[in-house]
Amino acid sequence: MKEKFFKNELFISSGLVFKFLMGFLFITTYIRAVGLEGYAVIGLVFSFFNIITRFNLSYYLALVKYNCDALKNRKKLYADMFNTLHSSVVFSNLLFIIIPFPIILFLINKVYDNPDLLVFYILGLFIFTLNRTIVFLADFIRANRQEKIIQKILVTGLVAEFLLAITLLFVFKLGVISILIGILFEQAIELFLLYHYINKNMVAIKYFFSIELFLKAFKKFAFQNYIADLLGGVLFWGGLFISTFFLDKVSIGVLSIFYSLLSRLGEVRYSLSFHIMPVFSHEIDKDNYSKIREIIQRVTYLLSFVFIISMVFLLTIGKSAFLLVLGDRVKGYYFLFVIMASITLFWITVLPKSNFVFVADIRKMNIIYAFNLMIFLALEIPLLYFLGISGVIIAYFVVFSSLALSMIHYSAKLSSTKISSWDHIKVISAFLLICSTIAIYSKDIILNPLFSTGSFIIVTTIIIMYNLKKIIKTTRFIVNSI
Repeated sequence: MKEKFFKNELFISSGLVFKFLMGFLFITTYIRAVGLEGYAVIGLVFSFFNIITRFNLSYYLALVKYNCDALKNRKKLYADMFNTLHSSVVFSNLLFIIIPFPIILFLINKVYDNPDLLVFYILGLFIFTLNRTIVFLADFIRANRQEKIIQKILVTGLVAEFLLAITLLFVFKLGVISILIGILFEQAIELFLLYHYINKNMVAIKYFFSIELFLKAFKKFAFQNYIADLLGGVLFWGGLFISTFFLDKVSIGVLSIFYSLLSRLGEVRYSLSFHIMPVFSHEIDKDNYSKIREIIQRVTYLLSFVFIISMVFLLTIGKSAFLLVLGDRVKGYYFLFVIMASITLFWITVLPKSNFVFVADIRKMNIIYAFNLMIFLALEIPLLYFLGISGVIIAYFVVFSSLALSMIHYSAKLSSTKISSWDHIKVISAFLLICSTIAIYSKDIILNPLFSTGSFIIVTTIIIMYNLKKIIKTTRFIVNSI
């Protein structure tokens, strides 16, 4: 078990780091090739499809409950459930091609008044439908805790995407469309490799459908999982999508960069979620809430440590790295990026609490999401109208602060735990650190690179040395428990 944990964690972490670095490389290269206005087209297309994606029925919770470990003595049920759910995804792709098309025509003709966008949206539509199947297959593999193959496939796809995109950009001079063609090529490669691996190593893929199995998974897990994904996706991507109706192309381009980077950062949570959620599900079935409480406490400590180091980075080296990667065109936007990045990092620290609420009472999570979505909609449009891009950032900060605090409260309630005074102190300290960083960079400050690098190294070393024993002890506990 320990060996499997380390292997999975190593491959997940390595893949996430690679994707994050590649994301920086992609954005840097693409902006220099097509400019902020060109990149705004990518923002228009993907803001729409990232909203549409949330209407996709998610099966992750069902796949966790029906994984091969849980059904090791009932292999036929395991295979039949997979094929039933897989068939529903494949055949429903036809609906997801047909239904959004009238909306796309309305957007390009009536809202944006730019028929030339049609080809970009059509490519986006194919990317979206391929991605639906990819996500399902990857979730199936992850529910069975086999991460190595997924990261190999994702790395292969990313490299292929970048090589094709830059060839089309710089050799054939195809402009923005090169980026979408590269992404479509990446999706096709990933889909082929995932099918090959599952069919060869896990289960024989057949186009089989059982209405009984589908309804069982749908009623117990998939529908609520769908609502959670829909509300969570709208909360994250809604700010970018709504802003496309109000902001100029440069602002949309900048905001698209922010969302692209933070979506990569947000993927850090997957590293532990794929281990934690199956464990929580198992312990809930055994009514072992004491172990759940301890796992939450230990993992939250490690994530809080990462949060502090990340905030030190944003406070010191961050701006120099931001400008080095993205160039002077985004020079005046760093403090807005800090606002979004800091609250995203804080949201990641409550990962074990949100994972627990998801597995223990997903309906409660959906109520939390729905309440915060109402707050978001009430804030977003008026703030956009009066403050422009700053309004989007403020709405994002308020809503994700509220989400994090809600998860802290309800996870304690569901696990019959009182929120201690120390927990309150940690939350207050986190917000003070965030506010201090935002206040410093509300002015156009660029620290000397040598001074900022030295400060980061010194402060980080002190923090690590001070917490080293507890970090080692906590890590050992997590490895033994997950």
